[in-house]
Amino acid sequence: MPRNDLRRQVPQPNAKQVDWAIQQAVRGNLKGATLTRPANFLNMGLASYQPSNDFSPTSLTGGGSIPPSVAQAIYAQETNWKQASFHALPGLSGNPLVSDYYGAGGGIDSIDYDQADCGYGVSQVTDPMSAASPTYSANGKAKVAVDYAENIAAGLQILAQKWNQLKAAGITMNNGNPAYLENWYFAIWAYNSGFHAQVTGSPWGLGWTNNPQNADYDPARTPFLRVTYADAAHPADWPYQERVIGFMESPLLDYKGRSSYAKPTNIARGGLLALPGHDAFCVVSANECSPTYVNAADPTKSYCMRDDRKCWWNQPVTHVDCSANCTTSAFTYAIADPEPATDPNYLPACSSTLPSGSIVVDNQPTNLNVEGCGGGNWTNAGSFDVTLGSGVAVIDWHQLGAGFGGHTFFTHNRPPTDLTHRVTGTWTPAGLTAGRYAVSVHIPSSGASSEAASYTIDRGDGTTISKSLNQHLHANRWMSLGEHDLQPGARVVLTNVTAAASGTTTVAYDSVAFTRVASQPTGPEDDLAKAFRPALFFDTSEKWRPLNVPSFLTERGADGQPTHARCIDDHDVGTAGEFEHDPPEGLAGRYTLGAGDDTATCAPIQSAVDLLKWRSDRTFLHINRTLSDDEGQYASPYQGCRQGSRLDCNGGEAGLTDRSAIYYSLAPAQSAYQFIEYWFFYRFNSFSDGTDIGNHQGDWEAVAIAPNGDSFEFASFSGHGRWYSYLRDALTCVDIQDQEGSCGSEQAPVGRRIKVFVANGSHANYGFGCSEFPSTCHQSMNDRPERGYDGAVAWGRNAEPAAVLPMPALGTGGWPDWAGHWGASGAPLGDGSPRSPGVQSMFNQPWGTCDYRNPGCALPRSAARPSGKPGRADLGNRVRNCDTWFGPGVNAMACDRGALGRSIANRELGSSRRARIRVLRSASPRRVGGRSLRGSVERSAASAAVAQSLGAPLRVGDRVEVRGAGLRRAHVSLKVAEPRNRVRVLSWAVPERSGLVTLEVIERRGTLRLRRVESDRA
Repeated sequence: MPRNDLRRQVPQPNAKQVDWAIQQAVRGNLKGATLTRPANFLNMGLASYQPSNDFSPTSLTGGGSIPPSVAQAIYAQETNWKQASFHALPGLSGNPLVSDYYGAGGGIDSIDYDQADCGYGVSQVTDPMSAASPTYSANGKAKVAVDYAENIAAGLQILAQKWNQLKAAGITMNNGNPAYLENWYFAIWAYNSGFHAQVTGSPWGLGWTNNPQNADYDPARTPFLRVTYADAAHPADWPYQERVIGFMESPLLDYKGRSSYAKPTNIARGGLLALPGHDAFCVVSANECSPTYVNAADPTKSYCMRDDRKCWWNQPVTHVDCSANCTTSAFTYAIADPEPATDPNYLPACSSTLPSGSIVVDNQPTNLNVEGCGGGNWTNAGSFDVTLGSGVAVIDWHQLGAGFGGHTFFTHNRPPTDLTHRVTGTWTPAGLTAGRYAVSVHIPSSGASSEAASYTIDRGDGTTISKSLNQHLHANRWMSLGEHDLQPGARVVLTNVTAAASGTTTVAYDSVAFTRVASQPTGPEDDLAKAFRPALFFDTSEKWRPLNVPSFLTERGADGQPTHARCIDDHDVGTAGEFEHDPPEGLAGRYTLGAGDDTATCAPIQSAVDLLKWRSDRTFLHINRTLSDDEGQYASPYQGCRQGSRLDCNGGEAGLTDRSAIYYSLAPAQSAYQFIEYWFFYRFNSFSDGTDIGNHQGDWEAVAIAPNGDSFEFASFSGHGRWYSYLRDALTCVDIQDQEGSCGSEQAPVGRRIKVFVANGSHANYGFGCSEFPSTCHQSMNDRPERGYDGAVAWGRNAEPAAVLPMPALGTGGWPDWAGHWGASGAPLGDGSPRSPGVQSMFNQPWGTCDYRNPGCALPRSAARPSGKPGRADLGNRVRNCDTWFGPGVNAMACDRGALGRSIANRELGSSRRARIRVLRSASPRRVGGRSLRGSVERSAASAAVAQSLGAPLRVGDRVEVRGAGLRRAHVSLKVAEPRNRVRVLSWAVPERSGLVTLEVIERRGTLRLRRVESDRA
């Protein structure tokens, strides 16, 4: 049976399957209704067959049958119950398990087929599997190599023959009853080292190698596995039959750490089998062996006194009375029990999720019906060729039934100097015409562990480019090699050359795809949005990044199935116009989510189109189809996006740029300003701090800009469902290289792109960096701390205008105004996650949310008089205080409510009648967020009606100066930090119409207060 034969992939059975097959095979029941293999089973091209008919149980001399425990333990010792290569977990197919196919003795540098061992599969059927042996036909050998049930039936026949052979020779143990496990000692011995038949005048019997008196074994050894399971790490320290008895007492553990089979029954002596003494088979008169003989010249040759070491045993032995003290085993499977199901490990990706028209080049022909997949929605459009450095390189060349199309090859990595073991795979697409293509490679769920696989794209024009990819994903994933201008003859080449230590990682050769790329149109609105796009800077510990929504909704899991689902509260099921938007040909795979009264019906989605099929306001998106609070359960399916502690696409990853994006929308012109809104969607909000914010699926946040010519007058930042406004000169702006500078004036081009500090976990947006937890990084108008927003990590696409995408128009049935929640969090389900941007009040009122908590907003144009002046009644209703301008990053604010409303409505915030505010830190040295605050002046900003200072909360001794003719009975608010880091707001009503007021933070009777220091009416 050749290795790497595409038509001879061997499925790896699980422990239940092997145990079941052993118990049925010893009873001759792998046939009929219990097990009949259909024609072409496992693609072998054979007629239907039944293992117990091919290898019917051999009758034991004296009657009875092989106890299940004997076969279970022998096969545990032989192969750990493997039928396929150890590279394949149960449920995954691979090459046949062969002891030493190349005769290389476990190495990779030589091939000597004369030294090859033909032991195949679970039971290591050996001699009949050699090419020269006529015992089995070619078809019979194929079945034994590929089908674990056939292999076990063949192995049990060989074991029974050993029993009968020894019985006929008179070599029996105890009373010779096969029902007792102890009596199989000699047959187990013979199963491993054979039996030397009697020849007159010559030694005969069981070989010296496994004689327990052999000096190769420590005479002080404890019984195998009886004291510790760690004995399994060095089994050669025990004779073969002692190892098997150890596996009877201590069952083999499967790959999940569970016992693979039941322990024997009726065990005396506290659950242990009766073992013969080490010297029971060392008798001078029987086999020229003496327990007292020591070879002084070579102690390793002690005990056996023959120079040729043929102290072979051929006598019966009784070491226990089996009428009272021997052990039996029982069947745990009934005759009628069917074959157990396989494990779903590393399921292949049988169908393509690539864009229509992609050219797919696989590592095998599409029409080859291999074990991994039975078909798919793609065809192989090209060729795959592999070149091995030399003949011995084939030793380390393997196949698995994983990856795209149900098949992948892999080998271990080698250094550049090792030409002997170099493997080169080449994928050449057919029918490729000149153009720009996105080149993608598929990484299989198993067989790949290299974190630096080296691909080369040959563009077909004589030029090449190399890309290094991390294959260590353990999931079926398409990964991008970027976009390239290709010509006919282009190809992709992969070698196993890496910088890692030789042989420490594996390089997989799966599939390659070529997708034609189309360009996107631009326009004036798009240019405007890109010019003012914000620059996002994340906290060092923040794990999530804003996502491209359509790409996010098309994600698939390792099994090739849609990752996300749409759900609807079961109370709405069947409601006309809501649930029934789903057409009859809707997606299969619906399921129920939740428990008790809080349940929902869900269906997997493959795109935004599927999401929008259910439009009730009680629908929600079920992200990753899990309700876990563990943020790790929501990590991006793209390994390239997960870097360090970050769990999602940043946009800087090679080939994965389009996975991260932000969206712009020009808000309706309801105010004096034409606002540009920028919205960001995050996969998960990880802020579990025992508050009502907590962890939840999905998070929408935003920033809005109020442009004024080449610059802007103010910006609004979202935070926990509210807008907070900041004056232009209070903020920091960046240029295209992320270089910081002042937001400046209308004449300063650098002043267009504000720097946004994104908070760790909550994604609230701030205009000021903060890293000191918990004393300064606080939310909105309360004392609940953020985890920090130090702004140390720039978004990977900050410098790319293409990262800003137009939000689909509202009212057109697109995802921005979908009625549901973007997550399954909360109770009722979905209530803990935000709704679409278009249905949030924030979207329609980017100047601020006008309610009693947050009324400091720009007056809508519809409320203004024809002259452009606001109506007093409207001002009284809408502008009640200035909370909107006292955002989380503000430590001091002065505001004249009436003047603010008029200034915004008339675009007069930049008026020369300016109010000014500045903070003077006390002389006491103090550091916050890595900055010294001794005598510092925080970033301040002023306008005709409001003044702000951004920075850390104030402490005792800090002062604030408020100055300006634009204030009229101004309201001053200062954020102060109390001794236990509790932050609260202190207010002061300024009676003067103009001039200078200085306030100082003092402590009186354990409470922080404000004290007026001086006043200047000039």
